[in-house]
Amino acid sequence: MNENETSRKFRTAKVNQLWDKAIKLKLSSVILSDLYVDLKHHDRQLMDAKVSQIDAENQIWEVLKEDFTRIMVRYGLAGSRSLDENTTGQQKSKQPFQDPQLNKLWLNTAASKKFKNEEMEKLFIEFKHHEDKIWELNSLHKDLEKMKAISENSVERFLDSDEEKKKEKYVEELQQELENSFERLHRVTLKSTDEKVDFIEPRVAELWEMARNGNFSEDGLASVRQELHHFENRITKHRHFREQLKNSAEKLDFHGGESAPDDRVVKHQKLQDKVQDLGNKVKKLFGSLKSRLSNGVITHKEL
Repeated sequence: MNENETSRKFRTAKVNQLWDKAIKLKLSSVILSDLYVDLKHHDRQLMDAKVSQIDAENQIWEVLKEDFTRIMVRYGLAGSRSLDENTTGQQKSKQPFQDPQLNKLWLNTAASKKFKNEEMEKLFIEFKHHEDKIWELNSLHKDLEKMKAISENSVERFLDSDEEKKKEKYVEELQQELENSFERLHRVTLKSTDEKVDFIEPRVAELWEMARNGNFSEDGLASVRQELHHFENRITKHRHFREQLKNSAEKLDFHGGESAPDDRVVKHQKLQDKVQDLGNKVKKLFGSLKSRLSNGVITHKEL
C-alpha cells in the first residue's frame, strides 16, 4: 500500500486521520482490512447525517461519536491505552488482557525486552484485535446457547433455524481464524528471544515447557522432544490439508457448489473427511500428551 492509497480514502477528515494513523503504525493487512470496513461504514453514516442536515443537537451525533470512539479503542488507536514509555513496552496494567493464554504471551514478550517501544505498540494493537475476536466468539456461543434452549417443536425455533446455521458456520470460521491468529502472534513474539527455539507451534511449545519444568531426566527430555517433533509434524500436516480444503471449497463454489460435477463433490467430501479426521487426532493427541506430561510419563506408544 503506497502513500497515495493512504490519503483521502474516506469523505470525512477525522476518519481519514485515523486511517492514516493506522497506516503509519504499519498494522497487519488482516487488521487493516477489518479497520477499513468499520471506517467505511462509519464514514457513510457521517455523510448521511451531514447530507440530511441533521441538527447538531440531535442525539444521532452523540451515537456516532461513541461509535467512532469504540472503533479507536477496538483497534488500539484511542491513545488512552497507549504504552508506558518508562517500562520496556509493557502496559501499565499488570494484566493487560483478560484471556489468560494471550496475557501470558504478552507478558513474556514484554519481559524479554527485545522489542522497541514502537514495535511493542504495534504488537499491542494486534493482541487487542485478537482479544476482540475472542469476545465476539464468546458472544456468539451465548447466542447459540439461547437458540438451542428453545424447544425443537416451537415456531420460534423453526423460524430461526437458518439464522442458527449461519451463526454455527461463522463460529466455526471464527474459531479457525483465532487459532491461526494466535499461531501467528506466537511466531512473531518468538523473535523477542535470542534463545534457540525448539518448537514453532504454540500447543507443542506449551507441552515442551511443561516437560522442561517437570522432573524428567536428560534422556527423558530427549524422548519427549522426539515425541513432540512428531506431534508438530502432524499439526503441520493437518494445516496443509486444511489449506487444500479451503482451495477445494473455492473451486467447488466456482463450478456451481452442490450442483458441481459429481467427481468434484466427492473429491471435496473426501478431503473434508480427511481434514476432520486429522483435526480430531491432533486434538485427542494433544490432550493425551498433556495428561501424560503432567504425570511425568512419556512413551512412544501413541505416535
